[in-house]
Amino acid sequence: MNFLGTGDLLPDRQPVIDALQDVLGREDRHGALVLGEAGLGKSYLLRALERSAPATVQRHVVRATRALSTVPYGALGEATGTLSDADLTSPVSMLRVARQRLGSPGSSCSSAVLVDDAQFLDEESAHVLTQLAVTGAIRMVAFADYSLPETSGLHTFAREGYLERLHLEPLSADSLHAVAESALGAPALGHRAALQLHRATGGNPMLLNAVLGHAAAGGARAGAGDGCAPVPAEEPFADALADLVASVVASMPEPQRKALDILALGGSVAAADLERLAGSDAVRSLVSQRLAIAHPAESRYLTLRYGLYADAIRATLPFGRKALLRDELHGPAHVLPPYQYHRIRHLEWAVETGSPVAAGVLTDAARVATHLGCSESSERFIHALSGERRLDADVERARLLAASGRTANALQLLTAHAADATGDQARAAVVLHFAVMRLAGAAPSELRALLDAQAEPSSRDAGTGEDGEHEARLRLLEAQIRLDQGEPATAGHLVAERRYRSLEARAIGLGLRGEALGMLGRSIEAEQSTQAALGAAAGEPYALIHVTEDLLTQHILVLAHAGKAEQAIGLIEEAEAGPVPFGAAEALRGIVLVRQGDFRSGMRSLVPALARLRTVDRQLLLPYALGVAAWGAAVLGNADQALALADEGRRLPRRGRIEREMLGHAFAAAAASLDPRAAEDAPSLASLIAGAGPTGLRACEKDMLVLALLLGQDEGADRLARLAADMQGGEASILRSFARAVIAGDVAELADAADRAAASGLPLIAVNAAERARALQGGPAAGAEARAAARRLSQYSAPFVGTRFEVPGGARGVSDLSASELAVARLAVAGQSNKGIAQALSLSVRTVEGHLQRMYVKLAINGRNELTEVFRDQGHALQVTGTGAPLG
Repeated sequence: MNFLGTGDLLPDRQPVIDALQDVLGREDRHGALVLGEAGLGKSYLLRALERSAPATVQRHVVRATRALSTVPYGALGEATGTLSDADLTSPVSMLRVARQRLGSPGSSCSSAVLVDDAQFLDEESAHVLTQLAVTGAIRMVAFADYSLPETSGLHTFAREGYLERLHLEPLSADSLHAVAESALGAPALGHRAALQLHRATGGNPMLLNAVLGHAAAGGARAGAGDGCAPVPAEEPFADALADLVASVVASMPEPQRKALDILALGGSVAAADLERLAGSDAVRSLVSQRLAIAHPAESRYLTLRYGLYADAIRATLPFGRKALLRDELHGPAHVLPPYQYHRIRHLEWAVETGSPVAAGVLTDAARVATHLGCSESSERFIHALSGERRLDADVERARLLAASGRTANALQLLTAHAADATGDQARAAVVLHFAVMRLAGAAPSELRALLDAQAEPSSRDAGTGEDGEHEARLRLLEAQIRLDQGEPATAGHLVAERRYRSLEARAIGLGLRGEALGMLGRSIEAEQSTQAALGAAAGEPYALIHVTEDLLTQHILVLAHAGKAEQAIGLIEEAEAGPVPFGAAEALRGIVLVRQGDFRSGMRSLVPALARLRTVDRQLLLPYALGVAAWGAAVLGNADQALALADEGRRLPRRGRIEREMLGHAFAAAAASLDPRAAEDAPSLASLIAGAGPTGLRACEKDMLVLALLLGQDEGADRLARLAADMQGGEASILRSFARAVIAGDVAELADAADRAAASGLPLIAVNAAERARALQGGPAAGAEARAAARRLSQYSAPFVGTRFEVPGGARGVSDLSASELAVARLAVAGQSNKGIAQALSLSVRTVEGHLQRMYVKLAINGRNELTEVFRDQGHALQVTGTGAPLG
């Protein structure tokens, strides 16, 4: 298995090799049993152990095969050579011969036997090997998949402590991401694409290699395509993948293959249904081999572990078998699986085979499929729905068109049927119509005209104080317009203290209220409100799937604008790992990270996200994202990129939240201040600050004033101190202290502000305050306070080495390491243990430890994880020499 562009190294496996080497040297163990499903690199590990044997160890390889699994001593034939009939019929003779040829009698060398595919060992060979291991004649490492019976001798000896049992795990998400980027030559594989790739392959190196090989050969980009199919199932790829899957399942008994086919077609199927159709033994076997796993949301259902297995089986299974299995599964006790991709796949199977599906279920499935990014699936459901519920089908088709960026077509379809809709259909249609018009850049007057045309006499319930459903929807849409126009107080009043009949209206109302409070600087109340909105939506995640992304975006931006970047990033990662795709995740991650000061990581997310936002921008984030990206590019010294991004932002038509547009312009203006070539007609940061004051958008004005201080424009320090004093949250408190310290020129207050900012995840404020404090002290670092200030500055400036915020005399970078330190660092970053580094560089372990400690001090970091980040952030190639071996 050769990974293109990775030096032929299988990631994440060096620690396993080290562990096996350690086991072979222990007195209390006779070897190891290594378990892992097909494709996890067991044969690679065997070859690595074989090649790395020291001169004092003889290593023999025993390769078991399915063909010889019933032949007595069949697995030992190659290792023991020609045997007489007498030997073959005498277990004692076979044990003696095996001891002579596999052991090391009379030699100073020890002997180790490596067994490949041990699940195929015949009983006689297994008995001989285990006896040799137990008596100490050999050390043994047996590699097997999970079809090895628990009653086998190898498992028995592991339970009794003779063999160490190790379980191979798939590649980590980080390793998968790194391998994919290296193999594809991609500077930044989007997080969403990497997540889809991980869901498809599960981190299985064999499956990952197949996908990357297809992509490198000119196929579709890994991780691109339909959201329901993390890698496109185009014919050339499907054929190649079918061959790979066939090699895994070819010898599978029919009951297991039947259960596998049903899971592939149905996405997720109740374990009871699978047992009814294929038998409990077949289902248990799939689970024990880790091909089938419990559904993450509902343990009564099973699903396939690897999405690519399902894609290959669906692409190659004959229609007749699909229809037959569907008929067998469908019965009075059968229920649909939980939502996410699994129910979509299940219903696709039903539609493809002509099975009856209720119109309401199809409508719901089309809406969910659209928001899951499964456009082809949504189109199939809409087509199946068209004959029975034409209006519902057209509304869902308009939703699908809008989601793919074809807003003009969606508007045309909605306008044509506006007069035909009544009741719930009319409410759904007008909300969608409003959203599509807003995406298309409609003016507030046009949006209000749509709402006025829908107005009805008040349906407010005098007894409960609840708005009628229609009136509530119109009120929420009016609040949207007010927020777009920068009127958070009015918008907040429209949705404040309202009691809604539907959970959807309640969730939307709470989200809008939180957004309004956040704009006004009331961050604590804002966070509580947007959190409550998400809590309400969580009650019915799929019924409210069409509003979940809006609520997540609101909550993440409330956190980010309150200086809570770490919480915002945590929420993004949690959302991406959840059942509902979060299309805005990469853009928001980039915005949050760049705002915080993690410019390199932020730009790695933001640059690929911009390409998506230019096509589909449901959250209308593009103006904001372009400005933040221009700022990130400028700080990293990419002046041409910064100019292009800022120019693109200025040319965008007005739409969406004016606050986000103003912030985008402010970040672009800050970027322009770092480049004398910036357009003369571009607004300055000072003029934007002057314009923000009268709007009452306190959070927006606060961010602009902070940018000014970071750039040394201190005229607004007094305004920032007064503004922050009226705002809620920990960030406001720190900014107030920082601004006052700047005004007073107080070294101690600046040092305190730097420490508080660093502890609160505000690194740009920390380094700026520390630099100001050091400058005010002047002269060389003499005295305890001066030395403390120098250490503080070195620590807080470390993340900004190589950027426009690099501090002269601050932290040192990778380029400051000696040649020997650099060699050790590269191997450490590649995952080598101290012992492995010492062997590779012919050093003592203590010398390696000394080099690492000196590097940590030089770079102002605290360990290997931070060392890896420094190498990555400062653009140094993680080239590894002298380690590992090519994969065969």
